[in-house]
Amino acid sequence: MGSLLLFKGTVDALVKRQRAFLWTGENTCRGGQCKVAWEDVCLPKDKGGLGVPDLTTKNKSLLKKFLFKFHCSPPAPWIDWLRQQYGWNDDFDFGDDHPSITPIWKDIYTLLPSFREETKVIVGNGRMTAFWNDLWWGAETLAKFFPALFSHTLCPNASVARVLSSQVPLLALRPRLTHVAEAELLELQSLMASVHLNTEAMDRRVLRKNGKAPTPRDHYLISFDSMPDDPFARAIWRSFAPRKCKFFLWLMHRERLSTNARLHHCNIQPSGQYPSCLSEEGCFHLFIACLRSTSFWNYCGIDVSLISQSFGVEQLWLENPLQESNSRIKSTILACLLWNIWKCRNAKVFRQEDEPNAVIAKRCREDLILWSNRCSSPSERIKIAEWSSVFPLE
Repeated sequence: MGSLLLFKGTVDALVKRQRAFLWTGENTCRGGQCKVAWEDVCLPKDKGGLGVPDLTTKNKSLLKKFLFKFHCSPPAPWIDWLRQQYGWNDDFDFGDDHPSITPIWKDIYTLLPSFREETKVIVGNGRMTAFWNDLWWGAETLAKFFPALFSHTLCPNASVARVLSSQVPLLALRPRLTHVAEAELLELQSLMASVHLNTEAMDRRVLRKNGKAPTPRDHYLISFDSMPDDPFARAIWRSFAPRKCKFFLWLMHRERLSTNARLHHCNIQPSGQYPSCLSEEGCFHLFIACLRSTSFWNYCGIDVSLISQSFGVEQLWLENPLQESNSRIKSTILACLLWNIWKCRNAKVFRQEDEPNAVIAKRCREDLILWSNRCSSPSERIKIAEWSSVFPLE
């Protein structure tokens, strides 16, 4: 993946194994066994996903390191050969179509537009910077800043060094410019008069986002920047609960727990009723509204009467019925309570056992004492251990 662009069939075969391993632990799985769409699973955690790498995006991000090395690596035999073969020279510019481009390098070539969109250049000698398509002057590329003039150029990938090699910019324009293009040409010439290249320094390329040298991981994460953040992601992943409990919270947040209502919706169960009552067993009813759950919350001295169904179970974190200021500790305790309510529900469904509140509270105490060992801070460890003593013994 760091050297070649994988075929779509290869990626599909790998994703098939990934999906089967996640949802079934087997070599294959059916569509009904996949609780969440794979595109959502592959989103970063702060975007609402599980952070499982999207292989196609990861593959392209790894290949972009060659583009960075092509532009910024110091002289070396293989870099010099690569620049001589495909870089700016007397025959063509870097980015132009050329019959001598090999299939491997052509795949990397296709990533050049997005690579330029993600990076900017601190110009030195201007030899490794595209005049029109790289961001090296101002807040936008010159191609976007002067669109009419750019539409007349015969060398869209010309380097800064070549264009500014004389007092008048060598733009290689088509004849008979439009009035708009002529006005843009005059403005561009006046702006470029103040640009002076440093022939002793190489161009330095950094990310537009943070001003640092790009890495494949940076390119991968940037590809998800257009997607909104999930405000509940921090509550899920920033706690001391084990991963299986975080995965449980993630499924609850996405309304994908295997409740009877969900199974009935998927035509797996004949009814969506909760075993302890006649209401439909959705996530909110199961954890908050059901008399069984309300009884346990009251037993623990926690008031959930202000939790509204329109905001869902996630409102527990907003209302903060625990009155706990430390967000990680609050998330850990709420995860523990919800996890054990879920286990109580499963005991009723699979073993027909009605667990008393004292049994659930005892499990919560044991879990919190165990989870407190996951804390790196002694103060947080003590705080979670203190919370374990809040739940009544009888």
